[in-house]
Amino acid sequence: MLANATIPSPEDNRDWIAESIFPAKNELNLPKTLDLRSKMKTPRNQKSRGTCAAFTG
Repeated sequence: MLANATIPSPEDNRDWIAESIFPAKNELNLPKTLDLRSKMKTPRNQKSRGTCAAFTG
């Protein structure tokens, strides 16, 4: 049992590492940072409703 009370799955010889079957053709050229704040709506007051997830977007 792990520290967070989960039980790890048993070893399974049918598990495969995807890269061993489908090697990556190219390295991804990703930016070091990504700022999406301009895409987000401004926060709103949910008042007494428990709708915090709905008010995020």
